[in-house]
Amino acid sequence: MDDRQVEIIAEHLMSGQRISVYDVQRHFKLNKGQATELLDLAQNRVEENNYARQIQRQAEMAAKRRAERYFNRSIERRSRSYR
Repeated sequence: MDDRQVEIIAEHLMSGQRISVYDVQRHFKLNKGQATELLDLAQNRVEENNYARQIQRQAEMAAKRRAERYFNRSIERRSRSYR
């Protein structure tokens, strides 16, 4: 299977479109087995992308919490020293 075909179908699936094996078969002029394999690969790609996005969000939230703790702590120290 061509990686570009998988990418195209994955983009459509991520946007919320429902794609059947018949749609893939007709669009790319494939037999049913190839179309099924292509659709499965695209669905796996969507799941991997969703998982990667979830991991990225968690990392960003952790970094944000660390930064808030660090800066809030430093502000408190400075404000106590000026009093």
